[in-house]
Amino acid sequence: MISKLWLVPALLLAACGSPAQGGNAVLDAVSGSDIHGDVTALFDGLASDGTATSDTVDGDAIVKGDFVWLTFAIDDSANQTFTDGDMQWTGSFVFDEATNSITYATSWLPTDGPFVALYDDGAQPGGHEKAGATAGDHIFSNQVKFVATKDTLFEYGALNEFNNWMWVGANGTFTIQQGQGGTFAVPGMKLPKFGTYDAKITLDTKALNKAYASWNTNDFKFFVKGTLNQWTPVQLLDDGLKGDAVAGDGILTFVLKQNLGKHDGPLNAGDEVQFTFVTTQGDADPIDGQEYKQGGNGLPDGVLAWTASAIDPTWQSVPVILSKDSKGKTLNTAFVVPGKPVLSCDPPCTGSDQCVNGLCKPPADTDAGTTDADAGTTDTADTTTTPIATLTGIDPTWTAAKGGGTVTLLGDNLSTAFSVKFTSVADATMFGAGSNPQLIVGKGLSVTVPPLPPAFADVAIQPATGAPLNLSAALDVVPIDTPIIDGLLDSDWNAMSLGAINDTLSNWDNPADLTKTNELNQLWIAYDANNLYIGVKGTSEPLNAISCYLDVDYGSGTGAASPSAIGDSTGAVDNALGNLYTVSDSQIGIDFAFASVGMASFGGGDLAGSTNAGWRGMSNLADLPWLQGIVQASSSNAAVEASISLALLYPSGIPASGAPLKIACVLGNGDGSAASNQILPPQLSQPSATTIATWRSVHVYPVLP
Repeated sequence: MISKLWLVPALLLAACGSPAQGGNAVLDAVSGSDIHGDVTALFDGLASDGTATSDTVDGDAIVKGDFVWLTFAIDDSANQTFTDGDMQWTGSFVFDEATNSITYATSWLPTDGPFVALYDDGAQPGGHEKAGATAGDHIFSNQVKFVATKDTLFEYGALNEFNNWMWVGANGTFTIQQGQGGTFAVPGMKLPKFGTYDAKITLDTKALNKAYASWNTNDFKFFVKGTLNQWTPVQLLDDGLKGDAVAGDGILTFVLKQNLGKHDGPLNAGDEVQFTFVTTQGDADPIDGQEYKQGGNGLPDGVLAWTASAIDPTWQSVPVILSKDSKGKTLNTAFVVPGKPVLSCDPPCTGSDQCVNGLCKPPADTDAGTTDADAGTTDTADTTTTPIATLTGIDPTWTAAKGGGTVTLLGDNLSTAFSVKFTSVADATMFGAGSNPQLIVGKGLSVTVPPLPPAFADVAIQPATGAPLNLSAALDVVPIDTPIIDGLLDSDWNAMSLGAINDTLSNWDNPADLTKTNELNQLWIAYDANNLYIGVKGTSEPLNAISCYLDVDYGSGTGAASPSAIGDSTGAVDNALGNLYTVSDSQIGIDFAFASVGMASFGGGDLAGSTNAGWRGMSNLADLPWLQGIVQASSSNAAVEASISLALLYPSGIPASGAPLKIACVLGNGDGSAASNQILPPQLSQPSATTIATWRSVHVYPVLP
C-alpha cells in the first residue's frame, strides 16, 4: 500500500555527503561549452585511452566505450586568486591518481578523498587539462576516467586548498549510463567578480536561543563562516576592534572588509549570503565545534546583519532570513544584499557597444530630452525608467496553515498590482495566491496568505513585466487552530491540520476481516496560544494501547532516547509507554508522551484517574511524572484526541524563532511486550516494525492570544 504524509521530500544525497553549506544567487553554473567553446570541438583528437586520433566525439551524444572521460572546470578569470592545485573537484567518488580514474563512493567528506585537483597548465601531454585548454587563462580544470558498469548518479561540489566548501548553490549532479564512453563535460562554475558591498553580522550572546543560553564569551570561543568567505571559520572577539563597537558587551561582530581572506572580496547587489556561527572550548578546532543551529536549522535569535556600498558607506539593516543549504534539507541563516544583480558581459562588448545587465547595447542617445530632427518620435533614452523591484525577505517568517494570516514581503518598489503566489515545498500542486495587498511604507507589500499544508512554502512575486522575484522555502506554514477535544476527531479540525496518513495494512488484523480493531490511519496536529492538540484516527483492542511521543526541543539532547529506555512499569499508561520501540535518530529525545490503553479516556482533574489514559513527563524514566492533560478516546468513532498546556511543555516560554517539535504515535501491547507495524507517520525508510525512523515535524511559535 502507499503511505502518504505532508513532508518535505528528502533529496537523493550521498550518505555522509557534502557539507551543509548554501548558495550565492549570482554564481553561474557553466557547461564545458560556456568555458571553452563547443563541446564537440573540445575533444576532437582525443581517444578514450588518451592517444591522438582524428575521430571526433560528439559531446552531446551517448557513445559506448570501455570508459568515459569526465571533465570539470572552475573559471577564476574574474578575480584570479587561485593557483594550480588550490581547488579540488569533490563528489561521491574516490580518485586514484595513479590511474587517473575515479570510482563511485557513498561518502565524500573532505577526509574521504583524495579528490581531483584542478590545474591551469594546459592540455595533455604535460598538463592536466583537456584538449584545447589554454594554460594561464585562469580557468582550472582536469579530466579523469570512469568505467560505468551500471547507470551511476554522481553528486559533486568543490573545495579550496584549506578543505573548505567553496561550491555555491545546490550540489551538482550528473548521470553516466552503463557502458558510456567518449567524453562528458560535468557542469562547472564561474566565480563572480568581486563587488562593492561590505557586510556586517553581529551575534548578541545575551539574546541567544534558550537552548544555547550557556554560551558566553568567557568560556567559549566564537567563529563565523559562510558563503562570503568560502566557509572559512573566522574567530570573533569582543574587544572593540575590527568593527566591534564596544568591548565586553557580549555582542560579537564580523565585518567582511576587515576580515578578507585570500579568495574573499566585497559582495554584489542581489547576493544571498548564507552563514553560521560556531563555538569551541579549549583548544578544539572550529571544524569540531558546535554550530548555532537547532534540528539542523540555523537560529536567528540574537543575529543581525547590515550592508554598505562604496557609494553609500552608511550601514543599512537587512533582514536575517533562513535559506536552504546545498543539500536542500536544512536551513542556514542568511541575508540578501539589497539591489538588483549587475550582470557582466561575457564575452566583453566590442566597438562602441556598452554592457547593460549582461547584454551588449549601442550607446545611449546623447540628445535625449532635446528638440531635434527626430521630433515627434520616441527615443529609448527619453523614456522614463521603471524602478527596479526587489524582494529581500518576509515578516513574519511563519503563518497559519488554515490561511488568513498576514505577512509583509520586504523589498523595494513593490506594487499592489503585482501577483503573489505561495507554493508548498512538500507538494508543488498545493499553492495559492496572496490576497488583500497593501503597501507598507518603508517595508514592502502586505498580503493575506491562502490555506496551505503544514510545511515550508516558496514565495514568488510577479511584476507586470520581467522575471518573478522568488524566496525559496521562506515561509514556515504551521497548523494553528483550536479543535474540540471530545474523541470525535470530526469537522472541528481544520483540513490543513492533517499531518500524516498511513495506508499500511495492520499486521495485528485479519485482512479478510472488514472490522479493523488494531490500526493507525491518520495523525492530526494543531496548537494555539495555550495548548497543543493531537488527534489519532485509529483504534486498539482492550489489551493494546495507542501511544504518542513528543520531542519538544529536537536536537537539544534532553529526554528519553527511545520508548524502550522507559523503565517505569507501575501503572497501565507507564507500562504501555515503555514498549519495545526503538529510535534510529540519535538527536531525538522524548520529553513527553501520552497513551490510551484499550481506548480509555482521562478528562483532566484528579490525576488518580489517569491510570489507563493520560500524559507523562520523561524527567525520571524509572518513575514517570503524571501530568495534567486530556486524553479522549472513542471506540465507536475509532479516534483518540489529546491536549496539553504549552506552559507544561515549555515552562521557560517558546522562543521567538520557534521550537522544533517532533511527534510519533505507535500501536503496541498494553504491557509493552509486543509491537505492531502501525506507526504514525508511516515509516518511509522501511525499518523493522520496532524502529521509529520517521517523525512528524512542526515548529511551535509563540502565538499571540
